[in-house]
Amino acid sequence: MDRKRKSSNTTISNLDLLSRTKAEKLFQKKASYVKDKDIEWHLPNTQAVGSTCPVWTVTELQDLKLKLNNLKDKLSDKEISEWHSHTQFMNFAGNIVQDVRQQLHPELCTQAWCKFYEIISTYDLVDFDSSNFNTVHLCEAPGAFVTSLNHFLISNEVHGHGMPNTLNPWYEGNSVGEMIDDDHFIRDTADYWYFGPDNTGNIMDLSNLKCLVEKCQEMGNIHLVTADGSIDCQDDPAEQELVVSRLHICEALTTMSILAPGGHMVLKKFTMFECDTICLMYILNCMFSEVHLIKPASSKSGNSEVYIVCKEFLAPDGHKLLINRMCEMYFDSDSNLSTPPRCMFAIDQIPGSFLHKHINICTLFTNLQGETIQNNLDHYPVLSDKYRAWIESVKEYCAEFYFNLYNVRPVPDHCRVVPFRTQKKIKKLNGFSTRGSKFRDKKRRNGTFNDRQMVARLPWKQRIQQMEKLEISPIHPVWFKVIYQSLFCIEMLVIVYCKRENFCMGLNFAYFMYQGTPT
Repeated sequence: MDRKRKSSNTTISNLDLLSRTKAEKLFQKKASYVKDKDIEWHLPNTQAVGSTCPVWTVTELQDLKLKLNNLKDKLSDKEISEWHSHTQFMNFAGNIVQDVRQQLHPELCTQAWCKFYEIISTYDLVDFDSSNFNTVHLCEAPGAFVTSLNHFLISNEVHGHGMPNTLNPWYEGNSVGEMIDDDHFIRDTADYWYFGPDNTGNIMDLSNLKCLVEKCQEMGNIHLVTADGSIDCQDDPAEQELVVSRLHICEALTTMSILAPGGHMVLKKFTMFECDTICLMYILNCMFSEVHLIKPASSKSGNSEVYIVCKEFLAPDGHKLLINRMCEMYFDSDSNLSTPPRCMFAIDQIPGSFLHKHINICTLFTNLQGETIQNNLDHYPVLSDKYRAWIESVKEYCAEFYFNLYNVRPVPDHCRVVPFRTQKKIKKLNGFSTRGSKFRDKKRRNGTFNDRQMVARLPWKQRIQQMEKLEISPIHPVWFKVIYQSLFCIEMLVIVYCKRENFCMGLNFAYFMYQGTPT
């Protein structure tokens, strides 16, 4: 089933050599921890891993962090929606996702879909001779890694079985701000998702991890684990790595707890300046035969996102004891959810040869990010017509290069994870998604970073006055059921039915002070 890709409006072959070279460099943002033959890296002593190790720093890495944050500070006075529009246009790879969607119509095609297809096409992560390729996908919502992998496996005639995990979008105890607001794919594949015994889907809970290990043992050998988790850091961009540190460590520990010897891992990471990240990267190099880093072309080149690709899990002697010790440390429910107040182990457990390679890799990716940010600043806010035309031609070249490099081709509709529906039927589905709605627009931040920081420091009454007022005038009436303990304390308020939105919702209020007589 081959669909012809539409030809470009510009003559790609006439693009000058320098422009083509710049475009192709997007696909070369890769690095590897090449191990020296005469130097071995060993796992740290289990006794050295503990909660008492103080935080330590590496001067060269902290200098890189300061350099990057100083450059990011130049964005603090930029209006966020205007800046995003500018960087989106400046992104050489900006046409890739839309071209893949329009020409191949793959299932749940997002930026994450294209990023993962790059990764799995670049590295040998799939055993094409396997009769059943088992995978686990952590922090997977809305599900693009699953559909991207399925597309790749079908294209290469490999049978696979995957189990995704994410925060349960229907569990009322989970924060809406921490979840992806699109459950279309999850609803259609709900039986395959792992949410744990507590039904939260929280991968940082130790009981959920233990049950996941048991469930994976029932599946058989796990050949590939992906982890694409993150936490919103827009309010503290200078400390993005620290904010997400514990989540990434828990994802890595979960992977090493369920992965079969010889299996592979793909883990999203950001900057790698802090001691816990350095410790984690060293352990991964001891646990896996190869450790690579890649910044996919379809990942926005101005952000810190990179993907760690670990190949051939070695399962060395003593690794289970070490993993269990680290799990006790980082899966502790009493720990701070984002920033561990201690380091994994002391710097004297890490060889100098590893630190040298790690610093070089961090320097490479920091410089690449800095070049993009500076280039975007240099061309903000006005672009000449000639430069705009050049950008458009380079973007078209990048998209064509993506198709040719990774041999992306369509697969039959019946091979989708979810049976194909017409677009008309999809639009009729009622879901958790707010995609394209005014509610998602309201969720997005506006103004400059400096303005948002100033508002955050105001007393709460003044902050309320700064909020934008929303006028909601429902066409149909809404019925309420009120349960109260006394005239002045409502225990529960339940919206029973709203005909306009056609949904039922329950809202729990522990103590809601009522300023009048309930009727």
